[in-house]
Amino acid sequence: MGQNEEEMKKAEGMSLRRLVGYYCYLLLVWGFFRLLVKFPDLIEELWLKPLIWLLPLLWIWVGEKKRIRFFSGSMKTALVWGFGLGVLYTLVALAAGVGKYGSLSEMKVGGDLEGWVDVVGIGLATAITEELVFSGYVFQRMRRMVKSLWVAMGITAVMFAVIHVPISLFVYKYSAPEMVGFLGLVLVVALGNYWIMARTKNVVAPILSHWLWGVAIFLFG
Repeated sequence: MGQNEEEMKKAEGMSLRRLVGYYCYLLLVWGFFRLLVKFPDLIEELWLKPLIWLLPLLWIWVGEKKRIRFFSGSMKTALVWGFGLGVLYTLVALAAGVGKYGSLSEMKVGGDLEGWVDVVGIGLATAITEELVFSGYVFQRMRRMVKSLWVAMGITAVMFAVIHVPISLFVYKYSAPEMVGFLGLVLVVALGNYWIMARTKNVVAPILSHWLWGVAIFLFG
């Protein structure tokens, strides 16, 4: 085994340890945060979540020799794919809303001004934070470690779903069937986001589709 190959293996091992450590940190810190603390969504999603999620990621990213690139692909391509997948998510949310309420006429489409401020501002902040971490960093790092695209997507999607277990338990207080449905939906949306991240190599695409999914849920959920 050559020296370069040994160095590459050491670098990959270090990257894996950093990734696992960072993810365990998110699970523990954010999980206990959801259990013990409850602030208004504006404070949690615009201030606390970016600090808790992104500052450690920035520290890890700066210390890496071969850094992940978040915006290497075409911005135009990213916008097209992100918007296209977001429209698909909107149609899915519309169909689910019709199934829930029975017809379009029974659905309460839209909401008050405060609700729109939340979904536009807070929802966008959530999409940016979560997709920078998972589509931008975790998935791309996993992609370098795993040969199969779909395996990398699947592992990252499961990691993303597990991160949502605390909010489903401690905030939404879902029953077991509701939690299974919620986490299954999270998995599907995550897989779609990682697929367009793989195609565009620009995290703007999954940020946009993630945000449009939130808007669709607000409109038709």
